[in-house]
Amino acid sequence: MFNNMYSNKIKQVYIRKLFEHDITHEVSLTKELVENFFGGADRLNFHKEDDARIYKVTINDATDPRFGGDFKSMYAADNVQKDDFLIIRKLDNRKFELSVCKKGNDLHIYFTTLFKNNDRHAVLTLEDFASTSSASTSPLSPTHSDSNYRQYITAIKSKPFVLLAGISGTGKSRIVRELARACYKSDTSEYKQQVPPNFAMIQVKPNWHDSSDLLGYVSRVSGKAEYIRGDFLRFVVRAWENLDVPHFLCLDEMNLAPVEQYFAEYLSVIESRKLNDDGIVVTDPIVKYKEIEKTEYEGDAKKDKVNAVLDLTWYGRLVQELTKRHDLREKFNTEGISLPQNLIVVGTVNMDETTFSFSRKVLDRAMTIEMNEVNLKGGLDNRYEPIGHILPEQLIGTKVEGVDIYSDNTEACDTAINYLEAVNKILKGTPFKIAYAPATRYFSMWLIISLTIPTRTVTYRTLTTSSPEHSTR
Repeated sequence: MFNNMYSNKIKQVYIRKLFEHDITHEVSLTKELVENFFGGADRLNFHKEDDARIYKVTINDATDPRFGGDFKSMYAADNVQKDDFLIIRKLDNRKFELSVCKKGNDLHIYFTTLFKNNDRHAVLTLEDFASTSSASTSPLSPTHSDSNYRQYITAIKSKPFVLLAGISGTGKSRIVRELARACYKSDTSEYKQQVPPNFAMIQVKPNWHDSSDLLGYVSRVSGKAEYIRGDFLRFVVRAWENLDVPHFLCLDEMNLAPVEQYFAEYLSVIESRKLNDDGIVVTDPIVKYKEIEKTEYEGDAKKDKVNAVLDLTWYGRLVQELTKRHDLREKFNTEGISLPQNLIVVGTVNMDETTFSFSRKVLDRAMTIEMNEVNLKGGLDNRYEPIGHILPEQLIGTKVEGVDIYSDNTEACDTAINYLEAVNKILKGTPFKIAYAPATRYFSMWLIISLTIPTRTVTYRTLTTSSPEHSTR
């Protein structure tokens, strides 16, 4: 699979994909691996990541060499399954470190793109990683040949509210559409549509000063209260109906009107994101019928009472108009309409005499990317952006609060905290100090970036630049 992957450098990583036979029997190697990666030794010293204990591992000589000794006992408690990966770092000629990469981990997604169906082995160095990354279609690859896309994906997974700022004509709106398109495989009808099913664009108008054009409003012109639905609310429900696909809403020319006024409800609700016990990111409702809270019944009786009450209200009719799915109607009736975790809002921004500047309230809640670079040859050899297929797990982040990140990444987070505290000392007495929300996004970005590199030797300095280059201790 990889050519010229062996070298005498210390910084090498051996990736072993596990098959069913590896779970029930000893893990096999190749003679080339034994000679070049393990140095021809038949007795090795291993330790497991975050475990100081030394394990004595042997390589049993056979037609296909196999690990013996304490090898399997190192990861017995991890409950490894078929298609998980073992990651072995070479420290010196006879010392190695083992870690396990299981399904659901971002790094697992990247490794899966490297291995074909029957591949079992890969040996990588940081240099090899750079030279072979073009073989991967994963946009999360830290050295992807089109690394321009990586900053968007990292920002979105850190927080699904992104501002794209830059001079006019740099393709800000186009990149949002193409990221949405990349959620489908290139041979599907959805990929080839002019407007992908998971994409919507709303053009912001200069006269917007409340959310009625986006979310909608209650009208009584007909003599009874009815809710006039806005495009934003329609798209939110579309995302709820297709939770397996990331949905991109592009607010074009977002700052033609004051964002704090027409987008006030979203700016408030996006800060309520929290990971629930089922591992799903939930928010407060952005639209809700307040009379629900006054119902005194409990359990199924409350549910029946609520449904009966709502059938006679503007909210009940709104829910029936928004979706035909019974489960969603029941959810919206009892909980209100909240933001689904697969909803990604991207605003495009120009700064000139026709636009409004952003308050710190907006900037504090969003990830911001500047697009001022221009490649005049871009788009001349491909009708679509060469992003590659993006999996939902690569865009939908579940590390929402600091508590979701800190316990598993204490050392790195402490390093980041020390750095941010040093910055705050310099900013003392100014209104620009770094608070909780930016710090959490800083931790989240570090985690996402570090999980795309097959080594834990990544420093927080990676976060201070959009460059795909990574430093090691």
